[in-house]
Amino acid sequence: MDTDSKDFTIRTVVQLRAADPTWYDLIANSDIISSQIFGTPTPYPKPYPVPYGSDSINRITSIVYNGSWIAYPSIVCVGPATNLTIVDAMGNIIQFTAPIASGDVYYIELAYGQKTVYDINGVNKFADLSSSSNLVNWGLYPDPTVSFGINDISVSATGTDSVTEISLVYYTRYIGV
Repeated sequence: MDTDSKDFTIRTVVQLRAADPTWYDLIANSDIISSQIFGTPTPYPKPYPVPYGSDSINRITSIVYNGSWIAYPSIVCVGPATNLTIVDAMGNIIQFTAPIASGDVYYIELAYGQKTVYDINGVNKFADLSSSSNLVNWGLYPDPTVSFGINDISVSATGTDSVTEISLVYYTRYIGV
């Protein structure tokens, strides 16, 4: 403690802690990772669109991530979808045990300190996840964690239709400037 005749001054050390101390692009990236086509195509042309067979999603989407730090995206799931499973490039799984009904929208927030799942009404849907789901480590990984930053995201579900859509929204993150 330093004092003089004119004022009273205290010197102290202040340590600041940032929960997520990385830089990021201000422009969000958005990718649809579900199929645009549903059902089983017919071997002959039809004058009207009619899918046959069970409606499902079974797709792997490659996302090239150019950041230098892991991005934890927000995932938007528009139903209907049953047994929805989303796997990142490192094998981390997000899997729902309960179906997402037609017209329902689920949001999966993976940002640091915000790991949660809720529906369009704000109702917590964390209990709908399987016990093997890994919200903590699920993300988009940079090179060299995944080769050349190419993240293969796998999405599968049954009981889908033309409205079903799974999309990612993320910011490219960097360790330094």
